[in-house]
Order: sequence, then structure tokens, then C-alpha cells
Amino acid sequence: MSKSLTDLEIYETFVAAYPEKFGGKEESDELFEEVLEFANSLEGFEDISVLLGRIVMLTHPMKSGLTGRLWHCFGAVEIKGDQVSMTACVTREVPTPKPWCKTMDRPKDECGCPDCGSSLVQMGEPQS
Repeated sequence: MSKSLTDLEIYETFVAAYPEKFGGKEESDELFEEVLEFANSLEGFEDISVLLGRIVMLTHPMKSGLTGRLWHCFGAVEIKGDQVSMTACVTREVPTPKPWCKTMDRPKDECGCPDCGSSLVQMGEPQS
């Protein structure tokens, strides 16, 4: 699922994409406003924001070393020797599909067949 970029993501993306225009400037509210003003001055900016939101979902997922979750992201890349790092401007979590029951062809959490859960059928509360 894609969504338009937030103002902060727009700021980070444009600062990374236009280093000749915004690089070297101290981060401030004025710079934030300058970047957003520049972005909004582009013809069809709303469409560009939606497009970028879709493009980030096309990037190769990266696995977080801390959480193990997968993320689509893009940003400024830095190469030092054989080490490559990225400061992400935009991130979107990779949607993880629900585990699927191949036997019954439905989500496992909705299944309850012997392959997914208990092989015993409970017909109600045990009587005493």
C-alpha cells in the first residue's frame, strides 16, 4: 500500500536530492520552509509526492538489524571503502503476508484444520 510523502519526508528527500541547493546549510525552520516552498513550486507537486510514495514501494527491501523487520527505503548513500550506508529519507514497512494454510487455502489464523491447529473438534464447554 502506498501513501504520499509527509512534509518531513519531502524535506529529507529534497535536501538529499539537491545537495547543490540545500547542502551545507544548517538545519532550521527557515530551511524546512525553503525546501517545502521549493517542492511546492514544482509543477504538479501533489502528483510527484504520490509518485514518490509509490516509487519507494518499488525499492529493494532492507532488513533492520535491530528489529529484523523489512523496509522499503531510499535516501543518500555514502560509500567508505567497502562499507555502504544509507541515511533514509523515506521508509515504508514491507507488508508481511499472513501465514497461509495450503491444505484449506485460507489464512492459518482462520483455519483450525489439523494441519494448522488442533485435530480435536471442540463442540462446546465440557459438562461436569
